[in-house]
Amino acid sequence: MALACRDFARGNPHLYDLMFGLSIHGRYSPSRGTPASESRERSAAFTASYAFLLGKCARLVDANCVRKIDPDLIATQLWSTLHGFIMLELGGYFAAVADPAFEVLVPMCANLIVGMGADRKSAESSAAAATAGWAGSLSVRSTVARSRKARTAGAN
Repeated sequence: MALACRDFARGNPHLYDLMFGLSIHGRYSPSRGTPASESRERSAAFTASYAFLLGKCARLVDANCVRKIDPDLIATQLWSTLHGFIMLELGGYFAAVADPAFEVLVPMCANLIVGMGADRKSAESSAAAATAGWAGSLSVRSTVARSRKARTAGAN
């Protein structure tokens, strides 16, 4: 889900900015004059995607993969991690990283889950399985692997 959201943001950066109100008057709130604590109406698309994420977070707790944490807090942390990553990537802050999704985003999400009590090996194995067939980054990943192998060979 994180990689799909990232792919959408990269393919539609202006729409992504507009969806989150980031490019309007340089502000980071949904609307001026609306207190942050005030509840606001959510779109059907947001509600459906957040419900999906929340269900997966509840599954983590129910299966004892993480400590007993409110699934809504887990979802909020994952959501914040993802959107923070996307904003930095869209801003060009990962230009020196060959494949930001697989060198920053995926490990960061695994680290977050481990911090919530998951076993590191299990978290990394799940991340590897979930990303194994991600078409958007497969060619980049193989290029990165070849590049690293060549650098390592050249250093010896």
